[in-house]
Amino acid sequence: MKKIFKYLAIILIANLSFLFSPPPDEEALNEGYHSYIPLNNHMGVIINGDSYIFIDCAIYPSNLMQQNSFRQARAFYVMAGAALGNTIYYLTSPLHGTIDRYLKEKNIFQNGYTVSHPAQSTKYFFFYIGYVILNIIILLFSLLLFEKIIIAISGNWKNGSLLFAMLLFMLASNQETRLFFWTPHQQLLNILTPLLCIHTGILILSRRINFRKILLMALAMGLLLLTYGNMLLLLPVFVCGYLYIEKKQSNRLTIASFLRAIIITIVFSLPMILWIVWLKSAGITFYNPELEEYREFVWITDAFKDSGGSIWRIFLSHSYHFLLTFGCLIIPLLFLLIAYLIYKRNADLLPGIRNRLNELMPTTGRLLLFVLIETVLFFWLVGYYADRLTFSLVPVLFCYTTLILNFQKLDKKTIKGLILLIILYHIYNVFATPLHFSAIQFNS
Repeated sequence: MKKIFKYLAIILIANLSFLFSPPPDEEALNEGYHSYIPLNNHMGVIINGDSYIFIDCAIYPSNLMQQNSFRQARAFYVMAGAALGNTIYYLTSPLHGTIDRYLKEKNIFQNGYTVSHPAQSTKYFFFYIGYVILNIIILLFSLLLFEKIIIAISGNWKNGSLLFAMLLFMLASNQETRLFFWTPHQQLLNILTPLLCIHTGILILSRRINFRKILLMALAMGLLLLTYGNMLLLLPVFVCGYLYIEKKQSNRLTIASFLRAIIITIVFSLPMILWIVWLKSAGITFYNPELEEYREFVWITDAFKDSGGSIWRIFLSHSYHFLLTFGCLIIPLLFLLIAYLIYKRNADLLPGIRNRLNELMPTTGRLLLFVLIETVLFFWLVGYYADRLTFSLVPVLFCYTTLILNFQKLDKKTIKGLILLIILYHIYNVFATPLHFSAIQFNS
């Protein structure tokens, strides 16, 4: 429990700082469909335009059962927001009158976009708080998984609790949390998902779970597919991890192994299938705007349907725009480079580091590389590009950085230097515009 409170403190300190960030300029607000609500002369909060849709669906879950409901594919996320929102709303009933007067005075949630109902400022506010708590839970799980990954691969932390706390602080302080921590949205899942992939892979590769437990985990993770589409990244980890273990045990893959892999895929897909069937039984065709409107993944078949001469042009254009979103990776890559240079400086003095790396690389090293590659391929094939999506690579880079640091005992001067760099990184995140080469896209 002490660890939970410590990690909650890290999350809140990092993200309360973002309330002091300068308001985005008008162009950024329009591009991201944001609104900026000043809390006083020095503080304010950014609310994404999609937040009103999420809140509206959480208050009225029946909206998900309407034809072409915009968040139908993210039903589980909406239901989690509904559960938290209703709990907070009814527990705080004595405060409703005071809150309502304040919201009307500040003109908050008075004219928000709603799907089918007039805005009720007090109810909207408490459901908004429910989604913020959901963001806190997502970040908390991310930090806990990050710690488990580091310990599983490199053993207990060797370089002081303060430095490790600051490395966790990096996961809680970044351009993703700055823009989406204080607003209902699933973007923080871009931090959780790759860590969940790595941790799941470690459990499978270390043989801590049998086939039955793999199926139970696949079913639970499949439910998360109804929160955000990037949870699909978990499926290759389950299937490839299982087949890798099967091949390692018997030096070959049997038909039975492939059949079990198919069963894992079906079980993982089951929650989504059941949701689509449930909608179909109610006479509603499942609607996914990412496929229908943004043509995510579907752009590939669209390209082949086009004239043959333009296929390569389309692929090159998509690749170019995807590379433009790599601006969000520059600072994490710099931290990785610094960690590597520290390792190189100490490698001759500490030969055990090299032996430890060689010992671990055949399994966990390949796993990290696998998650990195599948994440790159996934978001390239999506066809809709934004820094906030490519940011999914950052947690994997942070894992590499922290593992390299933990394979050696650092001197006090190096530890102090790293802590100073992380503090400067946080100050940059609070007050500077995130480094980017692409158009600033924050919506959806």
